[in-house]
Amino acid sequence: MRLICRELGIEKRYSPEGVLCFLRFGNKTATERSNCRKRQPYVYTIYATHGGGGGRKEGAKAIRLADMASVVDADIYVHSHSHMPMIMKQSFFRVDVQN
Repeated sequence: MRLICRELGIEKRYSPEGVLCFLRFGNKTATERSNCRKRQPYVYTIYATHGGGGGRKEGAKAIRLADMASVVDADIYVHSHSHMPMIMKQSFFRVDVQN
């Protein structure tokens, strides 16, 4: 990833610990927005890291993945070192500073 960032001219933004991506697409309808004058996209945040360890059993890997929520506020977490797909449904109240 460092090489890719270097080739894109953004090597200073490279982080060996992880990456936080903002995925923006579409436009919210007037009933979904509090501010009807602006067209706003849907925005999801994705945090990805290679990770490490996690334990041998599924429960330990799930705990390791869930612990990332206390480090970075994101909608989707990718912990590549676990080698197993997991989905956890959690609900948090979050502040939307743009609205």
